[in-house]
Amino acid sequence: MVLGEDSEYASCALTGGPRGHFPREPMRWLGAMMVRDAVRRKESAEDKEKKPFVIDKLLAKLAGPAGKADKV
Repeated sequence: MVLGEDSEYASCALTGGPRGHFPREPMRWLGAMMVRDAVRRKESAEDKEKKPFVIDKLLAKLAGPAGKADKV
């Protein structure tokens, strides 16, 4: 790569950088904190046998299977 040679390692998927479009770091961090806190609030409400806020349920879905077993 540094020498400009074309080899099997230069065309490896790990050397090409990220494929998708991700927001810049401050926005990515803010979104991650929002999702993390939504998961915590949702699970806390469920532990207390209360109904979680709709926005917390929607944001928690972005985390996928994280922590406790999610209810369907």
